[in-house]
Amino acid sequence: MAFFRLKPLLPVAIFLSIPLGSLTAQAQPYEGCYFINPAGAIVNLNELCRTSAPGDLAPPQEPLSNENESENSPASECEQLLTIINEGVNNTSNLTNTDDPEALLTSADGLDRTVRQIAGVTSSDSTLEVYRAQFIQMYQQIGQAIREFVRADREEDPSTAASALTALQATTAPEAQLVEDINQYCS
Repeated sequence: MAFFRLKPLLPVAIFLSIPLGSLTAQAQPYEGCYFINPAGAIVNLNELCRTSAPGDLAPPQEPLSNENESENSPASECEQLLTIINEGVNNTSNLTNTDDPEALLTSADGLDRTVRQIAGVTSSDSTLEVYRAQFIQMYQQIGQAIREFVRADREEDPSTAASALTALQATTAPEAQLVEDINQYCS
């Protein structure tokens, strides 16, 4: 059974480059991996991301389970959850690196589908349930912030766009730690 480590959505989620009156949420053209730190600065993480692009599945460090494990084992539950999250990231990653509002809305819709799939995974492991709930909450908030940002762009409302961008940055801030934690727990 293959084990896929979870890659964060964060390096992708910041590639919003939609001019909005006097406000522009800009990121450098994609040349590697970036994220927005809590102060709002774009940080280049190329050294950390050389082996894979955002949303790619990282190679496993060691197998998660063997063929004799039951379908409801913590290992298989981890694998199921990580696979759904990675598929969601892969499906939305190309859509967030755009200045097209419709593509951003499609990305938010993709996050909604991922949330529904994650919600369909139940676990007997209380720690895994906490991680599942955290991903659901985070992806719902990211989708909401994207929609608010697009709405503000359409209405040419710089104040609301700035608030939505701040909300998006705040929502994605804990993602790196959450990804690290679930990867460590599931390995």
